[in-house]
Amino acid sequence: MSGSGDMNSDTSSPGRGRGRGRGFQKRVQQTNPPSPGTGGSGATNLADKKGLRRPLPETEAQLLAGDSLKPHVTASPAPEEDKIQTKPSSQFSAIVSNSTLSVNAPEFVPRNWVAEQEYIYPDVDVIDQVRETIFALTLRPGSFDDLMKSITETINSWVTDESTIIEIINIIFEQAVTEPNFRYTGARLCGHFSEHLRLKGETGNFRQHMMKRCHQEHLKREELVKDSNQVSRLHGFAMFMGELFLHMKIKVGNSWQRINILGTGLKDVAVTLLSHPTDSNLKCVGQLLKFAGAVLEDEERVMVNKPSGKSMDDIFQLIKKCTVEDSVSKHIKQMMLGVIELRASDWGRAESSPVVKSDAHNAFTFNQDDPFTQRRSQLKPEPVFYDSRGQQITRVQAGFQEEYPEVYSQSDVDEYVKWADPEQYDGYDEYGYDFDQGGMDDEMAAAYDQFVTENESFSIGHWNPT
Repeated sequence: MSGSGDMNSDTSSPGRGRGRGRGFQKRVQQTNPPSPGTGGSGATNLADKKGLRRPLPETEAQLLAGDSLKPHVTASPAPEEDKIQTKPSSQFSAIVSNSTLSVNAPEFVPRNWVAEQEYIYPDVDVIDQVRETIFALTLRPGSFDDLMKSITETINSWVTDESTIIEIINIIFEQAVTEPNFRYTGARLCGHFSEHLRLKGETGNFRQHMMKRCHQEHLKREELVKDSNQVSRLHGFAMFMGELFLHMKIKVGNSWQRINILGTGLKDVAVTLLSHPTDSNLKCVGQLLKFAGAVLEDEERVMVNKPSGKSMDDIFQLIKKCTVEDSVSKHIKQMMLGVIELRASDWGRAESSPVVKSDAHNAFTFNQDDPFTQRRSQLKPEPVFYDSRGQQITRVQAGFQEEYPEVYSQSDVDEYVKWADPEQYDGYDEYGYDFDQGGMDDEMAAAYDQFVTENESFSIGHWNPT
């Protein structure tokens, strides 16, 4: 059928597929019969067709310009959100020429969008943390190892200038000098910091700055010992420097050694205190030598170049003179005699450690004609009395007479206990027994006799040893 061939040969004609039905195609075939010479192929001329609409302006412009048209492909309708409206090229060019957009424009930020801010850590107040650590160590010295790691990391992370290190040293120094409970722990703290703090400034590290601070106080010792209001500070400084001598060391090669200059300064302070032989000064020297005297003497023995200052023999010669001073109380003299005897026994160490004694040391053998020995023989052991607040008092204040026996009876001790702390003494022991009565009362005695009688009768009637 010819109509069928014509319809098939018009597959690429413009406007095909725009809603023309089968009846419309038949009418076109009847009004436009095939031209002669076509061979009956059914092909038609585009100009001879009637009733076709004009192409769109854009398509006509492209046809006149000779541009090729891509065949129209009918596709499935796209979703609304995927449709893009094509603007005419002239309008698009106008938009581009009038646009203010730029590739160098800042990043677009939505109106209600809030940028995520990076958290900035606040500056750590190292000084406050050091004060808190010192306060905790004063109350709980046993927490030393637990607190050292955190405070050391804090200082190493945040401290970058020497002024902060010097301020930390001043805080530790003042607390150790004024607070007896912190001197030992403060010396350990200084030894730990001198080994683990990494900051080293232009003028020195932690240990060197601590030595400078001790030297400043050492220069004021003569001034402090003459001031009754400041002499206690000299006592605290002497005890703290003794602890530093034991705990703060310096590494030489592969070994740790004590700082000899601290030992020399410690002897200078002891000589200053002994030059003003009051009870408090002598007591401080006695306590100092009890815990640091052995190490001081050991370091003095092994030193190749002897220091220019006083030696341990010179110090003990001064102690010997102080024991015959009338202004010194008896119990302080006894303390000094105990220190002398402690040195004579090699500071209470084992007999296996030999003592290299100098001539001056051997001179401390007690001579019966020596006034020192005669005075020593007159001194009798005497107890030290304290009140309920822990303050030392005289025996007269404790309720005893000026002349007292060498050995106190139990009644004397009980009277002193009652006087020293009457609130804790009520005349009864922990079981409620009235020990002031001196024995059992009548009811207790009768019950005890009955108990003994019953046990004797039980043994005789029910148990035969044979």
